[in-house]
Amino acid sequence: MNIINQEENLKEKVVGWIARTEPPTNAHLEYILKLARLYKKVIIICGSAYTLGNDRHSIPSIIRIKMIRAMLEDARLSEIRYEIVPLADYENDVSWSEDLAIICKEHHIDDIASGNEWVQNIINSPSFPIKVRVGDIPLDKEIPYRATDVRKAIKNGDYEALKNYVPKSVLIIMSSYQCFKSIELASKNEEVIFVPGRQTVDMVFLLKSKSTDKLYVLLGKRPEDAIDFPNVMALPGDGIEKFELPEDACVRMFKEETGLEIELLEKSFVSTPVRIKNIISPFLSMNLVGIYSSEEPNKIGTRGGSSQCFTIYAEGNVDEYRKNLKPIKGLVDVNFYEVADVINKPLAFQHNEMLERAVNISKGSIKFEKDVTMIRICD
Repeated sequence: MNIINQEENLKEKVVGWIARTEPPTNAHLEYILKLARLYKKVIIICGSAYTLGNDRHSIPSIIRIKMIRAMLEDARLSEIRYEIVPLADYENDVSWSEDLAIICKEHHIDDIASGNEWVQNIINSPSFPIKVRVGDIPLDKEIPYRATDVRKAIKNGDYEALKNYVPKSVLIIMSSYQCFKSIELASKNEEVIFVPGRQTVDMVFLLKSKSTDKLYVLLGKRPEDAIDFPNVMALPGDGIEKFELPEDACVRMFKEETGLEIELLEKSFVSTPVRIKNIISPFLSMNLVGIYSSEEPNKIGTRGGSSQCFTIYAEGNVDEYRKNLKPIKGLVDVNFYEVADVINKPLAFQHNEMLERAVNISKGSIKFEKDVTMIRICD
């Protein structure tokens, strides 16, 4: 196993660290902080970006990334010292190593900190496209537990052990996102397994008219040359680009398809505080509605995959919002429609189910902090 010499000057170098963090532990925190002391910048490469459904992959990446941000914020590590990049799993090593090489090149990574022999063998292989050093950087003292011990403590109901394993900021998010239940279900093979394929985001933007109290949803019509569901009404949505975080994909997509600009104000919160930059409005919250997948083409389309659906609920002047609708791609005839008029009409993909759940969240029928597991495959 390769070991990187900690005595050499690493202060001008960038290090990458590959981890699934299912969930993040105190050991992960100590390791990141050590890398930050040694290197100029740490690139946290979050593995298994869009897979879920077994004991090792029981918490969605968007939630694990929030956990990492929260624990590093509590540890007072400046955001300029680290960056989080998603890296999806593949069924073959070649595609995975190609994506890793792109990340290393784009982020100017000099070293990969990993004691995993499989990772070391891939990076040291003659077929790895770029030259990157890889090796372990041991902690100053060994921490005698791993993420598997955390999952075991959850299954056994041992909260005292759990408090010793996991930072409090991570525990708060685990509780808020029903991660305890997700881990329990995954250990029994009862959690969702997503259909391989295209990864997307969708947005349920709900607007309550201050003058009439009517509830509206932002919809458009899919173009006639769309691969799936041509000429069908749909929520704003688009594919997640490679290495793009789901929340960032949602912001980009929503501006392109509607003209409304979402600004994410704090990414480590359970409910992400946001504002609409081109509308005068109070702070709003962007919540995860759920992660949707299906084996049925009439629900997921012909390209498979899954959708991470978000929702924003706002109150205001509907005409003011309509004036700012300036889509540049994707949907046509984008407009606000009364929810009562469209909720029972056929929408594309699983958008009817997304809309119904988002409306319930907006009404308080679903208390977000206690009922956000929502990770299911829709029959």
